Amino acid sequence: MKKNIPAKLYKYGSKTKSGYLREILLGNKIYCSSPFDFNDPFDCRPRVVVGKTKQEIRNAEKVIEGILYKRTNLNRNLRRAEARRLIKKIQKSENLTDAYKSLLSRAGVYCLSAKKVNLLMWAHYGDKHKGYCLEFSTEPEGSFFNSAEEVRYKRNYPVVKIFTADKLDWGKESFLTKSTAWEYEEEWRLTSKQPGHINFPPEMLVGVILGCRMSDTDRQQILEWNSTRHPSVKIYQAIMHEREFKLQIHDV
Repeated sequence: MKKNIPAKLYKYGSKTKSGYLREILLGNKIYCSSPFDFNDPFDCRPRVVVGKTKQEIRNAEKVIEGILYKRTNLNRNLRRAEARRLIKKIQKSENLTDAYKSLLSRAGVYCLSAKKVNLLMWAHYGDKHKGYCLEFSTEPEGSFFNSAEEVRYKRNYPVVKIFTADKLDWGKESFLTKSTAWEYEEEWRLTSKQPGHINFPPEMLVGVILGCRMSDTDRQQILEWNSTRHPSVKIYQAIMHEREFKLQIHDV
């Protein structure tokens, strides 16, 4: 296992989007969003620095071709042509960051958290505590969610040297850097070749936590779905602590 990855990662969600939860519980599918559908307009928006020499441009082609190799099904000639097209577009653009976004937009991202009782996460992403929180296992090493990577929080935009094929993985720098204002999320991310649904091994989903304000109707729906799921998962109930500003998690 990665040195610092938590044994479990969590996904907060709203029951108002019940289709997503049904696909996860009964279809074993998660939905990877485009990074440009996120609620934070600063996310995945690095500061682009370019070079001018032929060598720097050729280096850029190699780097972009490498990303296209990992994230698309284009053959070698098409990857090279697409890399050159993107470079020309960037060179002609007055706003290099917007041009660079055309490359980032090819990927899908699935956002997770290291914490299951974060009050802000429940309020912001768990439908004001009326939603749910999924619990995924990251064990063993090499398993599906074990490939998630930790988000870094910084005060400044990450710098992408798009015409420099150095050791810095600037794709990851772009996807995994957020403002320090979001540190409370303790976020981890999975990336896919493109936005959309991807399948995960059913045994990797190990629990569902029901929000402390979830309706009886939504609660019963989740219990019914889980009764037909194989393997079924552990269901928990979040309950407000009587004296402290915190949640307690109980078995259902």
